[in-house]
Amino acid sequence: MHHEGHGRADRRASAPAASDDALLTRFLDGDAGAFETIFYRHRDQLVALAHHLAGDFETGEELVRRAMVRMFSRKDRGRHTVALRLMRAVVRESRRFDHRAQLWRAFGRRATLRPRRLLPVRPLGGGREDRRDSTRRRATVEALRRLPQRDREVIALCDLASLTYEEAAVIVGRSPRAVGVRLGRARVRFATWFERLNR
Repeated sequence: MHHEGHGRADRRASAPAASDDALLTRFLDGDAGAFETIFYRHRDQLVALAHHLAGDFETGEELVRRAMVRMFSRKDRGRHTVALRLMRAVVRESRRFDHRAQLWRAFGRRATLRPRRLLPVRPLGGGREDRRDSTRRRATVEALRRLPQRDREVIALCDLASLTYEEAAVIVGRSPRAVGVRLGRARVRFATWFERLNR
């Protein structure tokens, strides 16, 4: 009897995780827990992407919250994978914020986002990190911040998130060839800023 109970527990532990599409279907059918599962499954990747696009962690995590709420409040199944659609939602929120930041800079002010705290986003894990890695990470974020939004997008998606040109094209709304051309130019600009900041 004791061993049988352990067998059931082992089967539950080894049961395959539900796919994103299955979770999305459950959410659209009213299962709020499915939304939370999707959120935490993709949270770290989305926050890292938003951090690179926005230039600071606090703004990045708020962009993730807003993108998630905006995407799921529409209850649109879409034809692309949930992961790509989430990343596209984050990029669109980043574009909105960047546009607002440009307007605010024209008046000598710095754009901020008031946290809505609609979804919990805890800082990315890490523990102790090598000081050189930390310095390189800060230089990477700062070099990205110096680039135009469209350049930040392709570098963050293709080089930092390791997406293919085809996947990045879905997110930024361009052809794969256009993504490749833009990425080549963006890499040159990024390398220039990165070298300056590491001197």
